[in-house]
Parts: sequence; structure tokens; C-alpha cells
Amino acid sequence: MGNFEVFFQEANPKNLTLFYKNESLSRDKIMNIDHCLKKNNINYQCQINVNLSEFNGKEIEYWFELKDILGNKDESRHRSLLVDYNPI
Repeated sequence: MGNFEVFFQEANPKNLTLFYKNESLSRDKIMNIDHCLKKNNINYQCQINVNLSEFNGKEIEYWFELKDILGNKDESRHRSLLVDYNPI
């Protein structure tokens, strides 16, 4: 599994999506905002686990996209990592 975490500030979040891909595969996972830790009225901490086994040994790019109730969206910085998936 791949564990991802994001912190954001938004008064009215609606959708949070994790996108991850390499040169041949692209995936996304919508996160339930209700499962995020709400620290106060605008600060959130969200964690998500996704199965990265199909990317084993490959580098992926990932980022988060947040949409608010008015449809505005913002995107996190894109980051890269090497997947080392070893099931126990």
C-alpha cells in the first residue's frame, strides 16, 4: 500500500482527489472529506492508502486536487517517488 497525507486550508471543501501516474498508467482516488481530521474551521489533515503494486519498481508522479463548494479548484505541487512495493 502507498500511504499519502495532505494538509490544507479551506472553509468549504467539497472534493479532494489524489492523482498518481507514470508514463503508461494513470489513476486517481477521491477522498472522503468527512474522514479527514478537521483541526478547526479551515485546517484539515487527510490520509489515504492506495494500492501501488502495479507501479512496483517504477517512478510515479502524484498530486492532490481540492475543489470547494463553488467549484473552484486548487492543485498541490506535483511530486515524484520511486515505488518499492513488497507485500508481507
